[in-house]
Amino acid sequence: MKKSFLLITLLITTLLVASACAYAEPGGMESSTIIPAYGSDDTTDQATSPPDPIYDTGSPENTPTPNESNELMGNASAEYSAFIFYIFDGETVLSKVVFQSVPHRQGIIDLLQSVPASRVTDWTLDDITLPVYGIEMGTTCGFGIRAAWSNGYWITETGDVYRFDFDFETFIEGEKWESPHSVDSIAFLPNAVFLTRDEDGWRDTLMIAVTEELNPPEGIDINLVSSTDDEVIIELTNNNDSPWYYGRHFRLDVLLNGVWYNLPTMPGNWEFTDDGLVVASGETETKTYNLMMYGQLLPGTYRLVMHDMYVVFEID
Repeated sequence: MKKSFLLITLLITTLLVASACAYAEPGGMESSTIIPAYGSDDTTDQATSPPDPIYDTGSPENTPTPNESNELMGNASAEYSAFIFYIFDGETVLSKVVFQSVPHRQGIIDLLQSVPASRVTDWTLDDITLPVYGIEMGTTCGFGIRAAWSNGYWITETGDVYRFDFDFETFIEGEKWESPHSVDSIAFLPNAVFLTRDEDGWRDTLMIAVTEELNPPEGIDINLVSSTDDEVIIELTNNNDSPWYYGRHFRLDVLLNGVWYNLPTMPGNWEFTDDGLVVASGETETKTYNLMMYGQLLPGTYRLVMHDMYVVFEID
């Protein structure tokens, strides 16, 4: 059951980048609803100028000769999506956006498609060096393509790894970036789950410890009812004289060597619905959190954090 669930999750992410753009709506989300977030239309494009210069990506002598297009960008769409670029320096993830013209963004797609790429099977987490880069772009069917890159390796959203020699530093310097945003967690880097876990378990090498202080609401008690690697059920009790309102947002942390770390999700367009929930004064409500966006959890100690409260649970 658990293995089947992970395979289904990976299959869904594979279909997102397939040319057929097949999509099956996730089920079992009646308690903590998460919906795919579609790429937003970009109405500010003015297709009047050609793409900026092509950058020198380098051509190692030992790189196998690929097809004319490596197809790693799949059906990426310059027309309907901005290009988001991520940089992880070991402490923060910085994201930047290219909002320039459709031809310019198409030039980025063509550039990345032209880089020689060959599948590798002996890649390990030890091959990762800083900085780690990430990219994200919408497709013709509204879903996103995501990739991580480090030390000459391109990691896809299905966990496949390709040799991909590209000068991202020069690329960054040659682009006009807008809307910078930084987050102190690798969990926000595309495909971070494949950079932080392997067959031996979670690896904290690139993870950033959770340092925020939780400030739980007064008069609200939270208790664990049950947990599996598919869902967590909690009870919320409102001891106040007035209703307590909250949303569906939550996250998972994992405990490694006595330190809590944010847990990366599986690749996907995950987004919580924005409706409000309520616990009446003096009442106790049962709440179920579906964990499908985290895939199959590895054995370990976890905590579900919601509204500055948390419950701890174990996965064997």
